[in-house]
Amino acid sequence: MEKAVIVYKSKYGAAKKYALWLEEMTGYKCIDLENIKNIKLQDCDTIILFSGIYASTIAGLSILKSQKDKQLIIFATGASPYDEDNLKIIREHNLSGNLSNIPLFYGQGQWLDSKLKFVDKTMAKLIYKSLEKKDDKDLEPWMKALLSAYGKDVDWTNRSYLEPLLNYLKGEQYGC
Repeated sequence: MEKAVIVYKSKYGAAKKYALWLEEMTGYKCIDLENIKNIKLQDCDTIILFSGIYASTIAGLSILKSQKDKQLIIFATGASPYDEDNLKIIREHNLSGNLSNIPLFYGQGQWLDSKLKFVDKTMAKLIYKSLEKKDDKDLEPWMKALLSAYGKDVDWTNRSYLEPLLNYLKGEQYGC
């Protein structure tokens, strides 16, 4: 099997959790992006980035932009339930130029209200206040997720979200 490495950037833990699960399932080495300087990425054929989505931006993409002649794969996490249309928007917003053909996978993450940093907590409160005034029929999936999780710690992570990525790695299926 070709050399592959799993790299993760995790603010609240969901991306790390998924990355460690994939390490367990595949045997690929798993590294926190903060410690990437200790690894020679040029020795790897495949780099799989696990990262959270924050304000529609996939964190840690800069590590992939400098990679040439490698298979690059992204597994993104967020509070929103899986939604094909939202994933296409995330792709368009983040993956352009030499990143436009990278397979993109998604797994619902966590909402850890007790661990939110001040800025995130303040922003969440403002969004929550504006959403609670809306009619249910006007809410998008991410809005419903925020409303249901606000003020709580909720973990939506599930190993089953890794199945499309595992199938892709086996050559059976392509990501978004």
